Amino acid sequence: MKLATTIGVLVPYTKNIPDAVKLCSESEFRYLDYSFDGPERLRVLMAQNWTEDFTPTLTEAERHGIEFIQAHAPSFNPLSDAMPYDIGMLVMNRSIEACSYFGIPNIVVHLGYSNDYLISRPEDFTAFREKAKKYIYSLLPVLEKYNVTLLVENSTHANMGEKQFLFRGVEMARFIDEISSEHIKACWDTGHANLDKSNQYDDIIALADRLYGIHVHDNFSGKDDHLPPFIGSLDADGLMQGLLDSGYKGYFTFEASLLRYTRDRNPPLNMYNRGNGKLSHPSAALALAMLNYLYATGKYMLESYGCFEE
Repeated sequence: MKLATTIGVLVPYTKNIPDAVKLCSESEFRYLDYSFDGPERLRVLMAQNWTEDFTPTLTEAERHGIEFIQAHAPSFNPLSDAMPYDIGMLVMNRSIEACSYFGIPNIVVHLGYSNDYLISRPEDFTAFREKAKKYIYSLLPVLEKYNVTLLVENSTHANMGEKQFLFRGVEMARFIDEISSEHIKACWDTGHANLDKSNQYDDIIALADRLYGIHVHDNFSGKDDHLPPFIGSLDADGLMQGLLDSGYKGYFTFEASLLRYTRDRNPPLNMYNRGNGKLSHPSAALALAMLNYLYATGKYMLESYGCFEE
């Protein structure tokens, strides 16, 4: 199994996305998840000459031997009016097309959520499922055209409350089987599962060969902290054994950062009118140290189960 990490945790500490690729190249990581989620990347997808903006990133990746192996779709909620539906579908379709440009086979998506569909009302699940399937069916033509697979990600009550479904592996498996397309599979998010006190092993086994991608991160079972493993309460052994027993063939992709955790929980800048603000934002050098720590953690986990690959 090969180690990967998301570019999303690097962008805040660099000038732009190509610079984030360069920073990654200074670590031991050689495989990246390209996140289309974020204001800058959303702006690119909505621009008239949007394809041209990806060229510097791809050039930088090729220069440094970095390969994009997975992507995360933009934050578009098809069950909400926060983003007009036609704009949301535009950026979704373009992100899928961009995957083909980068040579990315899989893109992860969050299904929509709404107060109109609540877990406390069991009858809502059928309506939610049909809305979600309609949304995915609308993406199938472009997925088929560019030979990209959409990976449905498990959510968590900690983030969604009662406004989401598909928290467990067996629920996701049934939903994917109902759609019955080779272009629709699953991504298992270990942090979301940990928040819901999931049995990582059982849920991964339930997904079986539908599992094409994972997001690896940890938390303290209270908030979606996106920490490296071993800092929170993640069942790392259950995760690893589940991946092996299910025959998982994808990348071991981190979606974790110690720096984001530290930054988000600092007091507001100059809260006491002291200091010059230089420590309000961690540096790229610290981001690189964090990357190397993350890589060492992943290598230890995979070597412990005899499945580490360069």
